Amino acid sequence: MDKLTQGVLGLLNRVSKPVVKRVIMNRWGYTEEEFAQASRLGLLEALNVEAVTYWLVAEPVCSNHCSGCHNEGRPLYFNPMGMLIKHRCPPGICIHGLSQLSPVIYAYYDYMLRGK
Repeated sequence: MDKLTQGVLGLLNRVSKPVVKRVIMNRWGYTEEEFAQASRLGLLEALNVEAVTYWLVAEPVCSNHCSGCHNEGRPLYFNPMGMLIKHRCPPGICIHGLSQLSPVIYAYYDYMLRGK
């Protein structure tokens, strides 16, 4: 990443911190104390503007008679917070397929919170 891009992303991160705080507190119901603890653990550093540019994509390798239409070439898309981007996903989503993705998403969070 070049210096200009890093500078722009740094500026956007500084400007967006109050907005990110408000969204996290409203959506997840964090108190000020819980938010302060999450900040000390590195949550705000992990949820920056650069992280939002990435998506998690889970593409089925094979599927036999799946009622959720999880066929090859029809991936599930997740935002950096691990939430489904429903307008990009197949119309039916199978809970059995989603449950298999939990360990992968937890591993992603672990790497993200460690800054990797």
